[in-house]
Amino acid sequence: MNYIAEINAFYAWQVQNPISANAQALWHRLMSYCNAFNWADDFTITNGRLVEDLGISRQELDRVRNVLCQKGIIEYEKGNGNQCGTYKIISFASQETPNPVTQTGHNADASAAQVDTQSGPLYKHKLNVNESKKENKKEKSAYFDNPELDALFCEYLALRKKIRAVNSERAVKMLLTELDKYDDAVKTAMLNKSIVNSWKTVYPLKEHELSAVNSKAGSSPNWN
Repeated sequence: MNYIAEINAFYAWQVQNPISANAQALWHRLMSYCNAFNWADDFTITNGRLVEDLGISRQELDRVRNVLCQKGIIEYEKGNGNQCGTYKIISFASQETPNPVTQTGHNADASAAQVDTQSGPLYKHKLNVNESKKENKKEKSAYFDNPELDALFCEYLALRKKIRAVNSERAVKMLLTELDKYDDAVKTAMLNKSIVNSWKTVYPLKEHELSAVNSKAGSSPNWN
């Protein structure tokens, strides 16, 4: 997958398929994990990890996950017993219209009842490539040598646009100046936190968050 292409397509899709902030945050978090697992076709994450990451209840996680499944932009298979559930990201770039699906092992009628009532109807997704290139011209610039960090920063700039924060040259420079005080692992954690909370700026990590990042530095992702 191309991280930037998927994010741009996701925002274009949302124009006619609005979903809640928590559902958006879950999609972004799953994309981040998929990237960390080198774009594996499917991957596993515990419910506890996602609840902690997003700061939502388990009931809300189940609800917004079902929304993404119903919209056809992820697939989810519940694990057996104590096993983690398995996720699959449905690429926007590889198809014109995601097909609605339900969560494996759930009654279809019960799943349909959980669909986000604030979401609009599922329209045929049409992405105007020229408009997308023009709208996201700034996001395609390289801000960091680390491609994954650069993609995450571009994702954050796209979020700032969505919440009506101006990505002026001065604003972007101030964000980069603040981030450049830290190493890549801390920058990544700061950006992820700002994305999940829909913040217009980035903030230094708290002491316990910084300790957690430092303890994971140099180790492979292991969230199962």
